[in-house]
Amino acid sequence: MTPAEASRVLGCVEGARRSDVDRAYRLRARESHPDRFVGQSQERIDAAADEFARIGQAYAVLSTTSAVTRQPLAAQPYPRAVVIGWSAVLALGCYLSFTGDPRLFGDIEFALRLAALAVGLVGYAFSGRRVFFVVSAIALAITIVSTLAAASFGSLLALFVLAPSALALLSAGRRAASAVARRSR
Repeated sequence: MTPAEASRVLGCVEGARRSDVDRAYRLRARESHPDRFVGQSQERIDAAADEFARIGQAYAVLSTTSAVTRQPLAAQPYPRAVVIGWSAVLALGCYLSFTGDPRLFGDIEFALRLAALAVGLVGYAFSGRRVFFVVSAIALAITIVSTLAAASFGSLLALFVLAPSALALLSAGRRAASAVARRSR
C-alpha cells in the first residue's frame, strides 16, 4: 500500500502530521471495529474485519512515512535539561562578568545589559521567537565590545564562559523556532 492509498483509506491528507494520522486512525478503527457488528450477519462481520485490517495496514504505512518520522534530528528541539544546563553556565558567566568586569557605563547599565542578555538567550532557547533573538544579539554585541574595551582578566574570563553558553542557547532557540514553524504548517 502506498502512502497516497493509505491516506485515502484513513481519510486524511497525504503528508499529514503524525497527530492527524493518529486521530484519523482512531476514528476509522472505532467505526469499523468488528465488535461493533455483533449480532449482525456473518458477512457484515467479515467485511468489517477486512476493513479494520486495511485501516491497520494504512496506519502502519503512514506512521512509518509521516513527516514527523522523516525529520532530521537537528530539526528537533533540544531537551529541556540541556537548555537548563546551558542556562546555568550562562548564569555563571553573568556572575563572573558582574564580579570581574569594570563598569564602563555604571552598575545599572551593566545589570540591565546582563539581564537582557540572559532573558533574551533563555527566552529564545525555549520559544524560538525572533524578538528574544534580537534582544540577545544586541546585548551580546554590546557585552563583547565593552569587554574588549575594558580588557581585564575578569572580563575576559567572563566572556570565555558567556560565549559558549550564548552560542548553545542560540542554537537551541534555532531548533525551537524550526519546531514551531513545523507545527504551524
